[in-house]
Amino acid sequence: MNSLLEVRSGPAYYACRANVLDTLDAKLSKGNIGKVLIIHGEKSWKAAQPFFPSLKNIETTFFTYSGECSDSEIERVQKAALELGVDASAAVSCSTSPNRLETRFIRISSSFQLWLPPVLHGHL
Repeated sequence: MNSLLEVRSGPAYYACRANVLDTLDAKLSKGNIGKVLIIHGEKSWKAAQPFFPSLKNIETTFFTYSGECSDSEIERVQKAALELGVDASAAVSCSTSPNRLETRFIRISSSFQLWLPPVLHGHL
């Protein structure tokens, strides 16, 4: 077998507590992430925006995805991430596939899995 099979069994970091998003700036900085692409859908951003912290130390670009996890949409997100030169991509409760993006990936979710409470988790 000449191809590489990469397995990521779960997030490298998982946090669950009140106001967990308030730690996002520090966690990104600690991971040497200075520039991040925040990927979100319209509905997910409407729900998350009131709770999303101001990232003072992180250059942030917000990107609305189309609401579907198609090959063309993943390519569109990937192109934006590469053009912006981001250190990481973060998805706010959307289905963008982290394995298809060529940046470190963070998922910010309250509904990632039905049995999980609101969390901040990702591959930092």
